[in-house]
Amino acid sequence: MKISDHVYFYRGSQGRFKSSASNTYLICGDRYCILIDPGAKAGKHLQRTLRNIVKDGVDLGRIREIWLTHAHPDHAEGINYVLERIKKTLKKSVEIKICCHPRAKSILESKDPMAAMLSRELKIAGYWYREIVPVFEFHLAIWLSDLIFGRWKKARINHCFQNKEIIDLGISVRVIYLPGHTPESTAFWVEKERLLIIGDLIDPRKKQPIFVFNTPSSDLDAAIRSVKKIIKIEPEILAFGHGPIIRGKEKIRKLLEKYLTHASDYKEKARKYIIKNPDFTLLELGKAIEPEGLSHTATSTLGFVVLKALKKKI
Repeated sequence: MKISDHVYFYRGSQGRFKSSASNTYLICGDRYCILIDPGAKAGKHLQRTLRNIVKDGVDLGRIREIWLTHAHPDHAEGINYVLERIKKTLKKSVEIKICCHPRAKSILESKDPMAAMLSRELKIAGYWYREIVPVFEFHLAIWLSDLIFGRWKKARINHCFQNKEIIDLGISVRVIYLPGHTPESTAFWVEKERLLIIGDLIDPRKKQPIFVFNTPSSDLDAAIRSVKKIIKIEPEILAFGHGPIIRGKEKIRKLLEKYLTHASDYKEKARKYIIKNPDFTLLELGKAIEPEGLSHTATSTLGFVVLKALKKKI
C-alpha cells in the first residue's frame, strides 16, 4: 500500500504461536528501491509482501538494498528468503546489498544469529536472566525461537550505517540512530515527505503508551532521548515496526509527549516500590510499573530495564 509519493507500507502478519512478523516498508526513488525489515519467515508475511509489491506496480528488479531497523528475528530473519525469491522471480542473479547498524552486523553475520542475540541479552541480564526467562535453559530458548520464527540463517552485511548518513535513491533518506528498544535501533527519515520509519521504539497498538522493552539490552534513558529527537524532527507521518502508521504532526507530537510522561512515571513508580519492597523480584517490580497488558517475560524485562535506568547495583 502506497502511503506517500515514494514509500509503500506492508503490514506485518501473525505467525505460529501468535508470533508476528514486522511491518515491511519499501522506499522507491528515481534511481532504485530499498526494502526495510523483510520480517520473519513464520506465517505467510514474506510471500504476501512480495506479491503485494508486484501488485503495487513495483518491479522487484528495482530493489537494490535491504535495510534493517535492528537485529531481531521478526524483522531480519527473512533476509535470505527475500533474496532467493527475488532471484527466482527475475530468473537471474542480482546483487542486493544488506545494510544495518554496526552493532547489528556481528549478530546477523554470526553462524547462529539467534544464539548470538540471546548471548548478548544473557550477558547484560547477568544473574537476573532466570527471573526474566524463568523456564528456559539457553539452548531450549534457541530451540523455541527457531520453532516460532523459523531457522534464522546468517546474512552477509555489505554496509554499516553511520548516524546522520544521507543515502540518495533518487530521493534522499537520512539514517538516524534511535536506540532504546535495542542498542542498534535505526530509523529512516524521508525529509521530502516528512516521513519517519522508527522500528520498535514504541508500540502504537497498546492503549497505554508503552515503550517496547522486551530484551535486557533495552534502555529507558536512551529511549527517552530518542523520543525527544523525534519530536524535534517533527514528522508528519510516523511509521512503526508493528501496527498502523500515524499521520499528522500535532497528533504525533502529543503521542510522543505521552510517552515521555509515562517514562517519568516508570521511574517514580519503581523508586517508590523498591523503597517499600527491598526484596522485590523483577516480575513484582514490572507489575508495579505496568500492571496490565504484558506477558510474564515482558513484565520482568520491563522491571529490569527500569532498574538499570535507576542505576541500581544489578
